Amino acid sequence: MQLVQNKIASKWKSASLPNGFIKIAFSVYQDGSIRELRPIVYKNSRNEFEITALHAIRSVDPLPPLPKGYTGSSIQVSAFFVIAKQVTSTL
Repeated sequence: MQLVQNKIASKWKSASLPNGFIKIAFSVYQDGSIRELRPIVYKNSRNEFEITALHAIRSVDPLPPLPKGYTGSSIQVSAFFVIAKQVTSTL
């Protein structure tokens, strides 16, 4: 799972986004293909936050295949994208 997290994080373009978060659920199939992306929870007034998170996931499709010993057809994954920039003030 760390490999998946690192791949997605490297593709997420978040520098210009405001504070917020989104959770996106998706399925990874035996061949590594990503399907059924669903934004679940978010807190941000800008659609751009959702668009950039979905793009980051889609840009790593396909992932490596699931392990040969795994007998299911897919696994369910949830990815959390969070921006919490600190506000500093000088008096």
